[in-house]
Amino acid sequence: MSYKFCFIFESDALASQVMDEGIDMAFAAAAFDQEVTIIMTAQNSPLVHRHNESQHRLIKKLKSLSMYGIEQLFVLDDTEELMPGWETIDADQYKQALNTANQVMVF
Repeated sequence: MSYKFCFIFESDALASQVMDEGIDMAFAAAAFDQEVTIIMTAQNSPLVHRHNESQHRLIKKLKSLSMYGIEQLFVLDDTEELMPGWETIDADQYKQALNTANQVMVF
């Protein structure tokens, strides 16, 4: 049976290891052919802005999500140009993602 996982990242990513560990969980779910959606809230959206040239390991992980089959990559209410594969969603789309997921994890 396939599950839909929704990972929401709202904690300050660079202040703790929480996002790093959450992304590892997303990789694990995707490795078992589960559907994975990742949503960044406004606080973490700069991590996926197109012009972020940081070499921080977390940025590298974010750039590699699609290689693991994770293609539902969203940023909540952001107007900046995002990295390839990332899309902006509004509050209604955010609620829909939460309602359709079997498991929601907030980091």
